[in-house]
Amino acid sequence: MVLINRRYERSHPWLDFQLNMREAPPRLWMLLGQAVKGRDNLISLPINPLTAHGLYHDYRVRGLHSLAALEGNTLVPEEVAGLLVGESPGFGGEDARAREIRNIARVIDHILDKLDMEGGSWDITPPDVLEFNRLALDDIPSPGRTGPGMIRSEEAVVMSYRGAPPEDCEYLLERLCKGLAEIKREFPPEDEWVSGIIRGLLAHIYLFWIQPCGSANGLTARLAEFQVMLSAGIPETVLYLLQEYYHKTQQRYFALLTRVQQPPSGIMTFLEYALRGLGEGLGERFRSTLEDHEELVWDGYLRQLFGEHTKASTDRQRALVQDISRRGEPVPVGRIRQVSPRVAGLYAGLTDKTVSRDLNVLLDLGLVERSGRNIKARLELLREFPSRGSARKGERGTGTGTKG
Repeated sequence: MVLINRRYERSHPWLDFQLNMREAPPRLWMLLGQAVKGRDNLISLPINPLTAHGLYHDYRVRGLHSLAALEGNTLVPEEVAGLLVGESPGFGGEDARAREIRNIARVIDHILDKLDMEGGSWDITPPDVLEFNRLALDDIPSPGRTGPGMIRSEEAVVMSYRGAPPEDCEYLLERLCKGLAEIKREFPPEDEWVSGIIRGLLAHIYLFWIQPCGSANGLTARLAEFQVMLSAGIPETVLYLLQEYYHKTQQRYFALLTRVQQPPSGIMTFLEYALRGLGEGLGERFRSTLEDHEELVWDGYLRQLFGEHTKASTDRQRALVQDISRRGEPVPVGRIRQVSPRVAGLYAGLTDKTVSRDLNVLLDLGLVERSGRNIKARLELLREFPSRGSARKGERGTGTGTKG
């Protein structure tokens, strides 16, 4: 066998593609455990499909904005949202910033389409990485001699970091993809989620360190991370929030990528940092789903409590407590009529005495509470463990409220 001495072995000794999780510090395992727990919490809750669609659009906008902003794109989220529905507010359709957003969206759609074709399983390869780069840079001027989707032929310097020698880039890209596939095989199928997180983050940091393409290597690294994690079952919306985390903490993000340390410390530090972001993304997704679930449970509770009465007073009381709860904050008693257009319509032409009487019914049922001159819904009822007191309160409320 002929041994080839490659220049990167001297210039970039940290590109060894070795990861021994036995050397991982306890807090990294803790963060991985929290991510898995967050996943379990998320999939345990149902969500209204209409709410899910709205959340998806919001997260996609935030993710695309963050992916591009880390490359210096100055568009704001509202402009990105407009682009996704075919609008070009405030700038021409040929604006380079708009093209970059559309290109990134195309790469992600390409990933999603291919995952569908492959049945959800897709091991990343060097041609995949180069295709992400090509699509991301389509119709965008390249600063160097290397065209989009090509292995670079010149030296690369990003901020203070110098990429691997150009003559070694193709070899390193192949080694990375083979290494990721080997890590996948080391994990049992039931742990693919954990494996996918680790492999996605390794793809990210190693692609940045290699700098295999002529430009947009950071973006390409994040898109590769996206593909690897998505293929392992990490929710698309959570991955958009991870990109937003990188953007919000970009000073630390770039510092960790460019301040190279000898393995495994440099990799472990980046894994810990990114896992915190993934945990935050899972947490936000869970809270959004929980809020939707809480609203459905609350409305169901009110229907049970008030029954199917058709009296005008009962309809007003139920609408009033529903719309107070949806405000998410205490409502001044003097502005109860204006809590929502629906409530304003129901109380049009009625006296303040009627409003006061309805509030007293809700207070008596324990559905709202008064603090000074404010009224708030008692959503904490949904999280109270049953007790003799709560059982009696339920009996007292069943059948309902009227008083007039």
